[in-house]
Amino acid sequence: VLKKGSPVNGTLHAEWLNGAVARNLKYDIQTTFTKSVAEFKGYKGYTFDNKSVMFQKEEGSIVEGRTDEKGDAPLKFSFNGGSSAPCMLNATITTKVYEPSGQFSTDVESRQYSPYSSYVGISTPQKGKDFLETDKAHTLRFAVVSPEGKPLANKSVNVRMYKVDWYWWWNSDDSYIADFASDTYYKPLFEKSLTTDSSGNAAFDFTCKKGDWGAYYIYAHNNESGHTATKMAYFDWDGNPERYGKSDAATKLSFKPDKSEYKVGDIIKISIPSVKGAKALVSLENGSRVISA
Repeated sequence: VLKKGSPVNGTLHAEWLNGAVARNLKYDIQTTFTKSVAEFKGYKGYTFDNKSVMFQKEEGSIVEGRTDEKGDAPLKFSFNGGSSAPCMLNATITTKVYEPSGQFSTDVESRQYSPYSSYVGISTPQKGKDFLETDKAHTLRFAVVSPEGKPLANKSVNVRMYKVDWYWWWNSDDSYIADFASDTYYKPLFEKSLTTDSSGNAAFDFTCKKGDWGAYYIYAHNNESGHTATKMAYFDWDGNPERYGKSDAATKLSFKPDKSEYKVGDIIKISIPSVKGAKALVSLENGSRVISA
């Protein structure tokens, strides 16, 4: 794992295809950082990703220069990208050596890159589409690990929890908190300061009262490294009559499909009760995120 700020020392050597020394040629090394999946062995069910940050890619030049009379160039640099990364990144390192004509030879290497010295993760008891039952204590778990996935003790974690209104009305294909389509706002419930134990873990119990059912946004910040993880949790109870009856929520409609079963590639026709001139806002969801809207 490449780490932010860690020094890299090495030597670049260039030769022509016939084996002759490629002396006095210009070279440069560039990096492209793209989002990776932060998964650590032994932490299944934990989220180490910051969903509130949209990270596409980040490009930059590391070093440039010329080869010497032996076709060599000493390299000494460090990686410093990814300051706003949501989690671990993929680093694509592209080295180019330029011929006098302007053409160049390229070497490309991909490595995992850690922009943080440690990572905080969140785990809730929620499984798939199931909600967490109201009026019942649920343990929210947190962990801090090194870039290699080793647990880190005595690490400070700041936890905040928010009640989120209009949770199902966002306009993002990956549930990014920043891209809700309607007038979403956060109601901070509380803030806690935790310290990881000898196993790198911390936890506390949370009970959502029946009258406060709905979606909650959990925010955990690793104070030492600056890494943040976020996760949504949904609290409800069976037979909740308010689920579709709240004045500020969407009304439940009775959909009528044209067939009982469909195959991949089929066109689905659905009838929705409506009045003349009515419009429908339709989103396709898989239980945890909006796929299309």
